[in-house]
Amino acid sequence: LTSNSINFTSTGTNNLPGSTIDLTISPNPNAGTFNLSFNFTTADNLSITLVNTLGQTVYESVYPDFAGPFSKVIDGGALASGMYVLKIQHGNDVFIKKILVRR
Repeated sequence: LTSNSINFTSTGTNNLPGSTIDLTISPNPNAGTFNLSFNFTTADNLSITLVNTLGQTVYESVYPDFAGPFSKVIDGGALASGMYVLKIQHGNDVFIKKILVRR
C-alpha cells in the first residue's frame, strides 16, 4: 500500500507584532465599521484582508508599492456578529489581529 507524496515549499513570511507599525484598530469590538491605521517606512506591496470564521474573505484591498502612513475607515457593511481576522501583508511581513463584531 502506497500513499501520495506532497511537496511543500515555505514562502518565508514573517508574522510580526502590530506594534512595529503602530497598528491601531478602533473601536474593537465594533458594529462592523472600524478605523484602521498603521505606518510603513519602506515601500512594498500591501494587502488588507478581513476573513470570517469560515475562512471566507469579506473585505480585501490592495495597494501596490505602499509606504508611509495609512488611515482609513473600514466599513464591513452587513457583517454578522462574530470574530474576524484582519491580515495586513506588506511584502513578506504579515500582521494579524482579531476583530470582534457585535450587532
